[in-house]
Amino acid sequence: MMLNRYNKQRRTSTLLSSGSVVIELSVLIALLATFALGIADASEAFRIKHVLQIATREGARLASVTPGLNLDPSSTSANRVRQVINDILTENHVKTDPAITTVTITEAVGGAAPVGVFTAGDPVQISAIYHYTPVFLGTIPGWFGGAFSGDLRSSTTMRYEG
Repeated sequence: MMLNRYNKQRRTSTLLSSGSVVIELSVLIALLATFALGIADASEAFRIKHVLQIATREGARLASVTPGLNLDPSSTSANRVRQVINDILTENHVKTDPAITTVTITEAVGGAAPVGVFTAGDPVQISAIYHYTPVFLGTIPGWFGGAFSGDLRSSTTMRYEG
């Protein structure tokens, strides 16, 4: 009789502990999945930032040797620089939608000529801003009415040789 009661208590205790193990495992899996997706989002942001740096460097190289470089956003030389940057971003599978990517050409501080007129030796600065929204974890704050995104920025300054 005592043996039967002991076995019954042991079985109940085992059933309860196995239920708590399942709950702990499900919480652990959810945390590990969130951690893994966070790593994936961070690595994608790092990749885009790296491509953005390459693109601004190539844009600055082109701008530094373009004769008659003009700061007017609608000028042919400015559009060529923007096109080179957008081409590099597109080749590396980064969206180039104007709402996401902003490219500016400015004369860096230290130029001898009036602003907008480049002479040999003046610094030319190419800046790009990419509005990044994480792929995986960026949607979770939206469930609660929030948003998670940020701007990735890159800037390169080179001497104008034009």
